Amino acid sequence: MINFLILVAIGILFYLLSKSADLVVDSIKKIGYTFHIPILFLGFILGFFASLPELSIAVNTSVRDIGDLSLGNLLGGMSVLFGLILGVSIFLSRPISTDGKYTTILPILGYSFLPFLFGLNGEISFFEGTFLIVSYVILIIFLFKETKHIEQKEVYIQHSAPKKQVVFIVVGIVSLLVVSNIIIRLTETILESYNVPAFFIGFLLFSIGTNLPEIAISFRSIRKHVAELSLASIFGSVIANSLIAGILSIIRPVPIEHISSYIVLTVSTGILLFFVLRFYKTEKKFSKKEGVILALLYGGIVLLQIIFV
Repeated sequence: MINFLILVAIGILFYLLSKSADLVVDSIKKIGYTFHIPILFLGFILGFFASLPELSIAVNTSVRDIGDLSLGNLLGGMSVLFGLILGVSIFLSRPISTDGKYTTILPILGYSFLPFLFGLNGEISFFEGTFLIVSYVILIIFLFKETKHIEQKEVYIQHSAPKKQVVFIVVGIVSLLVVSNIIIRLTETILESYNVPAFFIGFLLFSIGTNLPEIAISFRSIRKHVAELSLASIFGSVIANSLIAGILSIIRPVPIEHISSYIVLTVSTGILLFFVLRFYKTEKKFSKKEGVILALLYGGIVLLQIIFV
């Protein structure tokens, strides 16, 4: 009974976590439009701020020496973003247009896959984490140069005072840190009661819960007929997850305790990324059929993790 109440409390806290992230994301969005940031690049930035729950959980788990919980959250989040959220978003909206260029998508997918490769030796080290952080900065500069010349449709957003939005950002970030810390403490209690690997809990439970902001952004973009903003924010969140994995390993190197399930996750995620690459190129758009395939691939990844864990 106590564990059930804890799970209910964690569910409520995940909701508060997503609302805190929404506060930050919406404020960043308004500031971005005030200063005329290109819509696609704004999507990448939105993706980073939507990943604040993952960042706050990463910091708290590292301090409490359960970094594999956060790593499962981060790596599982990539399959959630590319498989579940992107797949469902494509299916529910009109086909999402792309530039059809491998030069745009390959750096994103390649960088996203780096943490998986680094962990195959049993640990993501301090130096590998440093490499992920430096590479993120280079990638963001590259993406800005690639997207700044692309014409995008205007999206109506009610403007407000930048100072007010900065206050909202600070309040949202503080809320994220506090709520995530409480979530981690409650999760530790459950992990002590059941013999469930922390990595698997992070992969299956946290990876969906902490991506609620991305889900909100995607469906909000669909309703406003700006599906390309949803695509850019998903890409931004995915590369932010790799960045956070780097930050996590710098704070404290993250060991991979269940290497067999990790290898399965690496291979299955690699297959998912291959299909994302292929669909990005075909006819310069993601079709509804391709969205269904991505969602099914996510289901397959979850099933494999359940079997191997």
